[in-house]
Amino acid sequence: MSAVAFDPLEYARQLEAAGMPRPQAEVIAKGLTAMFIHNFDTLVTKDYLETRLETLEYRLEAKMSSLLAQAFTSENPGYAQIEDRFDRMDTRFDKMDARFDKMDARLDKMDDRFGRMDDQFSQIDRRFNQIDVRFARVNVMLGIILAAVAVPILQMVVTLLV
Repeated sequence: MSAVAFDPLEYARQLEAAGMPRPQAEVIAKGLTAMFIHNFDTLVTKDYLETRLETLEYRLEAKMSSLLAQAFTSENPGYAQIEDRFDRMDTRFDKMDARFDKMDARLDKMDDRFGRMDDQFSQIDRRFNQIDVRFARVNVMLGIILAAVAVPILQMVVTLLV
């Protein structure tokens, strides 16, 4: 434990040097000395406090361990009720797991159906692309035919007008 070093005479001199009258400085220094002496008995060191807190901690841990051991023993009448409730909850969770498994199976089937639908849409898209190519060919052919038919007709019209 480190000692508190307080020199009342030196403190009174410092007060006097700061401009306080000597009698007043002496009274203040004596008052502080009395206060230090009075409160010195109640000072606690860090080591002492840590030791006391550790002791309290060990006592609380021991008490809690004892209480928990008593609460969770088969001799405790409430223990059987708690175990029964946990068993019922486990049963309910098992039923819920079974339901989730069924839902997962149904969702897997739906995923398969959507996969087949995606394949069918891909086939339809390929067919539409083939049809688009055919229409493009027909458009070219019609353009050629139209040009082949329109040119002689236009020549005839021009010769008639001239």
